[in-house]
This record gives sequence, structure tokens and C-alpha cells, in this order.
Amino acid sequence: MDRIRVKAIGSALDEALKEIGQKYGVELKHGTITYTTADFRCKVTCFDKEATGGKDELEVAFETAVKRGKVPGSWFGKTFEFEQKGGMTTGTIVGFKPKSWKRPIIVEDPTGKRWKFEVAQVRSMMHQRKQS
Repeated sequence: MDRIRVKAIGSALDEALKEIGQKYGVELKHGTITYTTADFRCKVTCFDKEATGGKDELEVAFETAVKRGKVPGSWFGKTFEFEQKGGMTTGTIVGFKPKSWKRPIIVEDPTGKRWKFEVAQVRSMMHQRKQS
């Protein structure tokens, strides 16, 4: 196995998992692929949107974080401006990654790119937005 072959297999695996997920009404995705010259491994995760009322994994994790007092519930879906390479852009809070202890807030910009932020950063940007 080499890197190019593993990337090609990963892409094919994405397509196959998407098809299987649609057939069974779940969201399937694979994690990071590790490989040697003889084999490769990855973790496959299954997420059932029906069990969560149509909410995706990040939204469910955000609700859990709210219940645990890590973030205010009013933040979900809020839009604010942040600086990136090339200037300012707007982003919408779309979820929470509990295993990302340093930057758990997930923000999506208008192009669909996702960014990770610290809770303190978001709190500061929300405060600036209120004063504007």
C-alpha cells in the first residue's frame, strides 16, 4: 500500500458508505486511515438521524454541551464576523466537538468551509457583535 492507493480507496469507501447509509437511513463515515505496506485500517461510525429527530451529529453534541453548561444554548445558529486570511468573513455556529477540548465550537462560513474556535474566542466575538 502507498499513500496514493490509500487515498483512492478512501474516496471509494466514502462513496460506498454514502450509498449504504442512504439505503438504511443512517449517516456512515470513516475516520483517519492508517496503513502499512500490507494493510490499512479505519474506524467506521454510524449515526442515526431518525433517533435524534433529524439533527446531525454536531448539533446533538452542541445540545449536550449546553446541558453540561459548556456553552449557552442561544449560540447555535448565530452568525458573526471573524478574521481569516484575506479579510473578514461571516460564520454560523453549526456544532460542537466534545473531544476537541481546545477548540470545540464548529463554525461554517458561506462557502461551506468549517472552522474550529475556542469558547472564549466565540464569547468575545459575540460580545463585540452586541456592541456594534
